[in-house]
Amino acid sequence: MIRRYLSTFAFVFLASTLLAEEPKELMKARTEYQHATPGEAARSAYVTQLTKLRDEFVHANKTAAWQAIDAEMIRNPVPKNADSKALSNLLIGQWKGAQHEYLYKKDGLWTMIPEGSGVLHGRWRIEGNQIYSWLAFSRRRTTEPHTLILLDGKNLVCADKVSVFYETRVEK
Repeated sequence: MIRRYLSTFAFVFLASTLLAEEPKELMKARTEYQHATPGEAARSAYVTQLTKLRDEFVHANKTAAWQAIDAEMIRNPVPKNADSKALSNLLIGQWKGAQHEYLYKKDGLWTMIPEGSGVLHGRWRIEGNQIYSWLAFSRRRTTEPHTLILLDGKNLVCADKVSVFYETRVEK
């Protein structure tokens, strides 16, 4: 009997601790999303809102808050049956990540910016909600595919099994 109470207490404590780390802004956004008309437009708007929230938390140095946003992002990927061609067209262009800038070309090539000899480069393709990448000197994928979470005119958000990656379009 005591074990059952201890197990229940441990579960309630763990759940409340995890929820305590979720920022109220995330909980409010999730509630609004759950009450929105279902569909890709609502999911995309929700994930865009989460991207903005995450950026605010990163700048405010609120690590637990932006990590909670990342966890929520992973739970809301682009649908598996997404239009690969439309997403590929959105990816074409120059993007800035946390450490580097990348150029994704229409012919399926990518390169780190600035282009030149010795700079990492390779091939890319999108299938459904997965983005695949290879280094130029390898015929095999260099990483597991990343799952697209958001790809629009401004944001590229994708995730592997552990981390979420954010890039923003470079405006010329």
